[in-house]
Amino acid sequence: MQLFFSPRPALRERLPVTRLHVFVLFTGEKATIAALRAAAGFVSGLGGEIVIAATQIVPYPLPLNRPPVDSCVLLGQVANSLSQAGIGSEPSPKVLLAYARDPADGWRSILPPHCIVILGRAKRSPLQRFRSWSTGKFLRNRGYEVLVA
Repeated sequence: MQLFFSPRPALRERLPVTRLHVFVLFTGEKATIAALRAAAGFVSGLGGEIVIAATQIVPYPLPLNRPPVDSCVLLGQVANSLSQAGIGSEPSPKVLLAYARDPADGWRSILPPHCIVILGRAKRSPLQRFRSWSTGKFLRNRGYEVLVA
């Protein structure tokens, strides 16, 4: 697992454009596990790479570079999702972490324009299903190709 921190859009230039990149949004462990399994099946025959986009939410009283919880907690949840999804280590998925006030702002700073995004869907409550639907709609309206797993 490779980790990149970026609250800035400049990170978009670090990813090589010669390979297919499929972005998985970290929205929770169970939803991310389903999205990672779908992404692994999607890129297996295409030689692509999986990139996990995670957003660390920082409330307004704090500076943006000082989140209330250490980022190791979020990275531990991402690592746990990777191990439970059973994704092979070759190639190792990249993890992009952004600090933001809102998850949508963090994802916009990480995701390159018109990329493929796989979003895990929670199957529990209607509220969780509505949140995944509204996130998918938000991303589609901004030109991203969204697949729901």
